[in-house]
Parts: sequence; C-alpha cells; structure tokens
Amino acid sequence: MGSKGLSSRLSHGEQLLRELEAAGCLHAVQLGETRHEGGLGVFATRHIAAGEPILQCPVCVLLRPPAEHALEEAIAAFSARSGIRVDERMQVQLMLLFERHRARLGATAGVMSSYINSLPGSDLVDSLPLSWHHKDLHRRARGTALLSDVTTMREHLHALSLAIKSHGDLFGDMLGEVNVNDLMWAQAIFWSRAIVLDLPKRTECLVPLLDMCNHRAGSASELRVVGSIFELRAGRSLRSGDEVCINYGAKGNAELLRCHGFVVPDNPAEVCPLMLSRLAPSGLTQADRDDRLRRVGKGRLRDRIFLFRGGLPETLLPVARVMCVSEEEDLIAAEDALCGRAAAGAAAAASTDKSLSTEFVTFDWSSVDWTKDDPFGGCDAVEEEAPISSSGERRTLEALLVLLREGENAMGRLSAVEEQQLTEVRLNFSAGLESRGGDREADLAALVYRDGQRSLLREARERIQSRLDWLLGLANMPLGQDDDASVRHDEGEGSRKRQYDSVTTNADAKGVDVGHDANSSKATAAPLCTL
Repeated sequence: MGSKGLSSRLSHGEQLLRELEAAGCLHAVQLGETRHEGGLGVFATRHIAAGEPILQCPVCVLLRPPAEHALEEAIAAFSARSGIRVDERMQVQLMLLFERHRARLGATAGVMSSYINSLPGSDLVDSLPLSWHHKDLHRRARGTALLSDVTTMREHLHALSLAIKSHGDLFGDMLGEVNVNDLMWAQAIFWSRAIVLDLPKRTECLVPLLDMCNHRAGSASELRVVGSIFELRAGRSLRSGDEVCINYGAKGNAELLRCHGFVVPDNPAEVCPLMLSRLAPSGLTQADRDDRLRRVGKGRLRDRIFLFRGGLPETLLPVARVMCVSEEEDLIAAEDALCGRAAAGAAAAASTDKSLSTEFVTFDWSSVDWTKDDPFGGCDAVEEEAPISSSGERRTLEALLVLLREGENAMGRLSAVEEQQLTEVRLNFSAGLESRGGDREADLAALVYRDGQRSLLREARERIQSRLDWLLGLANMPLGQDDDASVRHDEGEGSRKRQYDSVTTNADAKGVDVGHDANSSKATAAPLCTL
C-alpha cells in the first residue's frame, strides 16, 4: 500500500474511533502503521493488565445479517425468484454493499459511514487468489484443492452478479450498480475480517475496530459478549505502544491464502483434503459408486477427509475400505465396522453433550488437545486388526498409495530454484509471508502452500506404505509369530516422537483463549463459497 493510501485509511480509521466513542465505545487504543507490510494496526495507549478490557463497544455497531430491514425482504424475494440460496454470510456481504452505497451517496453518517471508508479497497482483492489471472491461478495452485475452490467461487460470484442484474428491480437502489468486482470486494472483506460473536446465536459479523487488529500466533485475548456489549480483554499484559493482536486460529495455508492473503511456512495446522470417492474400482457402475457413498454416509462420514501433520486421520482407512474392496463379504464387514465406529462415536458424544455435526463430517480441530506433548495422538488411532480379509486390506492400502502419489505428481516436482526459494522463505518469513506486493510474492506464497500439501501427502504415503509392508511381512511370517508382530507394529505406531513446540502458538482461536477453531471467534472459511 502506498503512503498516500495508508495515510487516507489512517485518517478514516481515526474518524471511526471518534464515531465509536460517540456511540458509547470505551477503549485504550489508537491506530498506527504496523510492520505488517506497511499496513494499519491497533496499539495500546497505556499499560493494560492481563484480563483487563482493551475495548468495550455496543453490539449495535456490528454489521451482521439484516433483520427487520428492507434488504432482508429483498433478499428473500430474490432467492425465491432466482433460485439462488443466499446464506447468512452472503447476506452480510450484501449488507456491506448496501452500506457502501449509502456512504457514497452521503445518505449515512456515524459509525457505519466511517467504517466503510476505513476498509481497504481493491488492493485487498488484488492480494488474494480470487483476483489472480486464470493462467497464474492454474500455475500456482496446480494439483491442489485451492484451484477448484477458487474456480468454483468465481463461478458462484459471476452467477450471482448476473442474477442480481436480472432481478435488480427487487433491490431498487439499495445496492447501486453491482458487478462481479463489487461482489469480489465484499467477499474479500468478509472472509478476511468476519468474527464470530454469540448474540446469543453464534453469528459471523463485521466488527468495526476489532477487525483492524492484526494476527499474531499465540495471542490469547478473550472476546465475549456481555449483555448489549462486546468486549476484548487482554490475554497478557500490554505496555503503552504495544500492538494489540489477535489470533486467526488453527488454519491451514489454503484458508489463510484464500481469505487473508498470507501463508505460514511449515504451518503446524496445515491440512490437505483427500477425496476417497476416487478409490472406487474402475469397473463399478455409477449406481454401485453411489451405493458405496451411501454406505459411507450411514457411518456418518463423508468421502472427503483431511490429512494433517503427525498421523493418519482415524476415518481414512474405514472409509477407504468401503470404497475399495471388491468382495461382497469384505464390503459388508467394512460397512459394519464403519457403522460400529459411528455408533461408538455417537455414544461418546452423547455422554459429553457434543454434537455429531462436525465430528463425523470434516476434520474437527476441537478433538485436538493442544496441551499435550503429542496433540494429535488421539486422532491417529491404529486398529489392531483390519475388519476385512488380508487381500481386501492389501487392495485398500495399495489403492491409497496410488491416490496419494497421484496427488503429489499433480503438483509437480520442485525445481532446484524452488527448493532454494523455500529455504530462504523459511529463514526470512517464519511468522508468515504475504501474497500481496506483486507476482513474486504471490508465486512464493503459492509455493509455500503447495509444498505443505505435498509434504502431507508424502507423510501419509509413508505411513500407508509402512502399514502395507507390515501386512505383507505378516502374510509371509511363520505360523505363531503373527501375534507378536501385531503387538510390535502397534507399539511402533504408538511410540513415535513428534515435536509440537510451535503448534500451540498457532492454534489459539482468533480473539479467544482456546486452542481450536470450534470455538474460534474468527470466521472459518468453508471449502467452497455457497450462495
């Protein structure tokens, strides 16, 4: 950002502070230039003790889904006529465009007008993969989920733009002339700044001033709503002049790059999606493939799992077996084991009053105990014995190896130049690398992201290969020695030594003193943008 643009945003930010004070906001902060790529930050104006409020503001200043508002009626009519579902996230984005249009017309004043003026412009969108030229996107994100996610997001936004234009009479002059660039800007603002508050329903909002706080791994500031006030309390003692930072949470580099425009080298929270539906034997009809997916669904699981550092997801093999096996007896056994796992999980969840909605659908960060030396230990359950035949298990493991190798190959091999670039990035940008600034920065950020995806696929492949080697060795072992071998294999898996000194510094949810995204105040992006 140029000095002129920074000066303008700083001036608008100071005006926002004055408007917030007039609206009843109490705070001990000021805005200023931060070391984060020459952007703005929030700084303490005095000593603030740990646990003391940093800011307290009325919830009426929040930008949230419209309720009892003319825009709410227009959105409902638009959805009914166009057939496009506009979820609460997109409602906030349309509300943002509504307020921006009013500010441009001079029809609004106070907090919201100042807030709109304080927001970044197209420079934010320019830093995100959403704005990359399609050739650059394919080059930088080749072979990754980011490529399909961003492509689908663009298609959704183009479809929404055309639908708004076709049914513009429903909105009148509430939004002004909206094109796809406006929708991209609103989406970039939302995903880079939205924060979850209990109002009392958990709601993703845009929070003036608070969303100007930059990210710092390990920040333990506490955000909560008390009556009609939301407040941020210091997680540690702050001196006058210290920057007030909050944590974006345990997020992989795909989400950080797509929503925030930066990546973290060797990110301990990195995850890599893997589509196990691709494991289905090539000879299956579409009806048979659908039947296997239905069987997976009976176990409250999906065919998309997430690889993570330090172990194999406990749902990987159960789902893979259902998708891979060729014998009916093995298929029944694999399905029974999968459903039994789901029943056991349901009983455990019921005993602790936890919902099944995330535990059996996607990787659930709330299952990770970040206080342990081995946080992922409980997530990497290795069965003592496969529920299917040895030939069925071998087929499953070999198919997984092929799938993982294909994933690595799709991203291509690192060149010597790229290896050197990664080494330099790790030395100079260990806390994070922003994609804004030009093609070189975007190329490096994408390189860091692809390298993290590749390392997760490689680690999973090595673990699967180890399990296959053990299975083949067991098959060739003299009778009577297989029990001892099984014990040794399980002990080997259970005794792995992994270092997670940096994990807890990256795992605190944004603005909340917890260690996982399940309770994070920062909006966690879905793999795809749903309209």
